[in-house]
Amino acid sequence: MSKSGSFSIGSFYVLRATFAPMRNTFLYVILILEIVRLKLVWNLAVHQPDPVITIMKYLGQWLPFYVGMALQISLAVGLMFGLAKIIRSRELDAFHALGFSWLQLLTPVFTLTTLIMVLELLIVGWLQPLALYYSKVFVHDIEQSSALMTDGRDLFTVDGDRTILLDKISRDGKLFSRVFIYQTYPDDKSVTTAGSDGKLVGAGDLSNQSYVVNSVDVMEVLYQHSSPIPKSYSVTRSYKVQGPLKEVNNHMFRPRGASEYEWTLKELISNDSGLLASVGAIQKNAEFNYRLAQLFFILLLPFIALVVIVEPQRNPGPLRFLVGLLIVLGFNQYLSMATSFSRGNILPPYLTLWLPLGALASIVLVQFWRKTSLPAFQTAR
Repeated sequence: MSKSGSFSIGSFYVLRATFAPMRNTFLYVILILEIVRLKLVWNLAVHQPDPVITIMKYLGQWLPFYVGMALQISLAVGLMFGLAKIIRSRELDAFHALGFSWLQLLTPVFTLTTLIMVLELLIVGWLQPLALYYSKVFVHDIEQSSALMTDGRDLFTVDGDRTILLDKISRDGKLFSRVFIYQTYPDDKSVTTAGSDGKLVGAGDLSNQSYVVNSVDVMEVLYQHSSPIPKSYSVTRSYKVQGPLKEVNNHMFRPRGASEYEWTLKELISNDSGLLASVGAIQKNAEFNYRLAQLFFILLLPFIALVVIVEPQRNPGPLRFLVGLLIVLGFNQYLSMATSFSRGNILPPYLTLWLPLGALASIVLVQFWRKTSLPAFQTAR
């Protein structure tokens, strides 16, 4: 068995034992997060002409955000599961007896961690901010356009402040029995229109057609500001009402950058706001330090896993795995919560982020050195 060089047969065995649970955890976390997001988007997509395509596009918008989260969790779980497996099976003892040092066994693991950190740099630095903004744009565009829901006999459409309900559409799609139209205006006025025996005109699908109704009743209600009690109302009769089922709305979503979450890492560094909305310098500085702290924390994951899992008894139980997972998830959550104090200009980032992260790194590295320096963990040479 060759042990020459940093990458040896034993080290690749450790990497394989780590990678399998890491891969499975990554896919599981992505699946769970996307299912939760699917539940949130269902009510939005179900009224669209192509709900499946709408759902897939929306879930794709959130994929970079979830990949960034899943990579850190899966790396920590994979490291702890892999180390626990080779320790319980006494394979670690066998590698040490053959002369493999900790540095040889863990070099590929450290290499994998470094690659994941580089990937996370791309994700949190560029992909996540852009995806977060464009997912909001995507939802805005859907809400501004008509939402059609039809089962062949009834149709419900929403377009901005206007709601239309067509009841009992004929099988040929040309006639309908009743119509109900409700529209609100900025001056606290709402208009309700009800009619019967109408027809649909126009070519193509429902979203490109218009409705025409004869003999309708129109109720106009005027409300006082912020009061549910009507100030006045009137009822009139009209001989005809018509309008499109879908109108083009040119109202655009706000520019990117109203939140520091939407700034890329390059924009945070260069303070380039030429095409972005205005954000305070304190908020941008807090966001910049938060992203760097996330990346640095990834480098600590192999050391945390080894310190928690490896013990002289060579039998890490489920409690140790739970402790390690809580350390990783808990400190990750702490970084997010502590950044809010820096965004609010309560405490600077070096106190909220870097001082606790430095303390954790010192404790973990010292414990790592102590454990790997014990005679029980040295090579047989």
